[in-house]
Amino acid sequence: GRNYLSCTCTIRATSRAQLDDLYRALTSHPMVKVVL
Repeated sequence: GRNYLSCTCTIRATSRAQLDDLYRALTSHPMVKVVL
């Protein structure tokens, strides 16, 4: 079976663009399955 790790992170984005960039970086990473 596969092992999964859940991680909750709180960030303070200074702009919508920064938040969008972070979302894109996380969702494009091969080890990340879900970003909410």
